[in-house]
Amino acid sequence: MSTSPSPTTNTSDPTIAKATALSDPHARESDSRESDSRESDSRESDSQTIPQPAIRRPSRAAVLLVGCALFVSSGAVVFFGMYDGMKVLAAWFQPPLVEFSGQVFYEGQPLSHATVSTELVPSWSLLPKIQFDGSGYTDQDGRFQLETQHQGQLQKGVYPGEYRVKIVAFHPQTSATGAPRIRTPSQYSQFTTTPLTIQVSSQANQNRQQLFLTGPPAESPEIEKELNEGQRKTLAVFLGMFDRGDHDGDGALTLEEAKSIKNLASVEEADTDGNGSIDRKEFELHVKKYALGY
Repeated sequence: MSTSPSPTTNTSDPTIAKATALSDPHARESDSRESDSRESDSRESDSQTIPQPAIRRPSRAAVLLVGCALFVSSGAVVFFGMYDGMKVLAAWFQPPLVEFSGQVFYEGQPLSHATVSTELVPSWSLLPKIQFDGSGYTDQDGRFQLETQHQGQLQKGVYPGEYRVKIVAFHPQTSATGAPRIRTPSQYSQFTTTPLTIQVSSQANQNRQQLFLTGPPAESPEIEKELNEGQRKTLAVFLGMFDRGDHDGDGALTLEEAKSIKNLASVEEADTDGNGSIDRKEFELHVKKYALGY
């Protein structure tokens, strides 16, 4: 009995090969893997052939310079912003002025015509400085009242706190030329050496204090020069004008009264202590300077 040969598949025919591949799932999976591999190889080839632009990284010096600039600028903004803010806060919380009066004695006697100056302890602060320092001027009995420069004006009183005190008084000038000589001990004329302090309370009725100075004067008084006969006569004439102008007999002329005296230039400069009047000694010195060339 003869058998017929089984049909064979012609794999050389593309149409038949494609049909076979489509009907065989293993063949389809193999083809898919081969396709993915070809695409991956193509992408790798493309990435190797296309030149990439070079990336320039900033140098360390440039980074450090930029960082320092940002730090300084931000620090300046913060500093000036905080400083202005602190000035506003300091003005808001600034305590009120309270009156303070006292009396100065030198070797047991009232010290007249002396300048009293104060400096807050401590004299430094992290907050913006406010004008805390006060000053005063003693009268014939050595009494004074402290005043403070506040909002552009001199006002009575000082701020509560502890203060160092310096006191300076000068010998009466016997001539119109030359620097005035200090008649109080030198240790009281500087804040760094003065032993004097005051404590200003917020209660004005507690702010009275006596201050005592001892020791030799810092400078000796000036030796008065002798006037010749003609100078003495001229001086006597002007002193007569002074006496006639002193209508109330208090031994001083107001600036308006002094201006009425003829043949005497710049008479307002005779008010050397700045109290708004000219006493006989001030007037005499002014005459010596402007009329006698003394």
